[in-house]
Amino acid sequence: MNVWVRCIRGLEPVVAEEARGLGLSVVDEAPRRIIVEAREAEMACRLRTADDAYLLAMLGPPIGHTKAELRHLAAMIDGVDGIDLRDRRDERATRVEVTASFVGRRNYNRFDIEDVVGAHLQGRLGVHYVSRRDEVPPVDGATSWRVHLDDDATLIGVRLAPRPLHRRAYKQDALPGTLHPPVAAALVLLAVREARVPPSRLLDPACGSGTIGIEAAYVTAEFTITASDRRPDALVAASANVRRAGVDVSVLQADGGHLPLPNRRVDAVVTNPPWGRQSPPTGALAGGLAPLWNEAARVLVPDGTLAVIGDRVMVDALATAGMRRTAELELSLMGSRVLLAAHALE
Repeated sequence: MNVWVRCIRGLEPVVAEEARGLGLSVVDEAPRRIIVEAREAEMACRLRTADDAYLLAMLGPPIGHTKAELRHLAAMIDGVDGIDLRDRRDERATRVEVTASFVGRRNYNRFDIEDVVGAHLQGRLGVHYVSRRDEVPPVDGATSWRVHLDDDATLIGVRLAPRPLHRRAYKQDALPGTLHPPVAAALVLLAVREARVPPSRLLDPACGSGTIGIEAAYVTAEFTITASDRRPDALVAASANVRRAGVDVSVLQADGGHLPLPNRRVDAVVTNPPWGRQSPPTGALAGGLAPLWNEAARVLVPDGTLAVIGDRVMVDALATAGMRRTAELELSLMGSRVLLAAHALE
């Protein structure tokens, strides 16, 4: 069966690589999505870099840009096998909700799409459709459908997990500027892929809510992980999230410009430094991030890897800190262009 996996734009190759590592066959790759083939669809729910995963009920032709064209969605749903129309977790589900998105300019909105699909499902399945038109919050226990209209295709799917994959159960404490969990997982995987030798000791010296360290622990249990931050609120949030995740991550208070670690102590430094307005640098980094890069170079082993997320200016500045870029990915995140970049010590 085929599974439609949604992701942050720019992460498609990372998601595809992770999928292959899980034994899934990638059959299609396009902006913000990949489609994988699996004997057990739920395997896709193990993807740490994915935003969500849906049983692909229909991959159909594109829908036109006029509201009248939406009638074709009903015909597409009628062409779906009945087994795909029910919630795989609970076939007795009596409510259905629909989330829609589209590419390009059209003379209808997402709610128009959702209501057409939801009303048809209600009539065909005998379930109650819960419209989101008035910004109704998600309904617990409802079968969640997703519809996406692209320039070259229409995708219709049923969510496999009880909630979107990016909504990690552990992440209940978050600070401004916190990292999207799938992006954190992708940054860790990038560091692992670009390492000259397999890393086992990982440090995040600007941990914030602890997302990178926790995602690293899910990537492999073989990591010895340290997460540090100088802010007391970050330590509280990171520690709480680590406890909920049930992973082994050491959380300690430290200024990123004065790390309490001996030379050549870690194999990989993976971090989302305070480079933006949401989380301005403080302490030894208030005048710039150079002290952090100097400390990263000091604590890394000779074959160590530095993986960061930031804007082009910040990432380019690493060349002056004795770092050689080995890989980069450009993402579209929260309406901005950001880079995931891996570096090796010169």
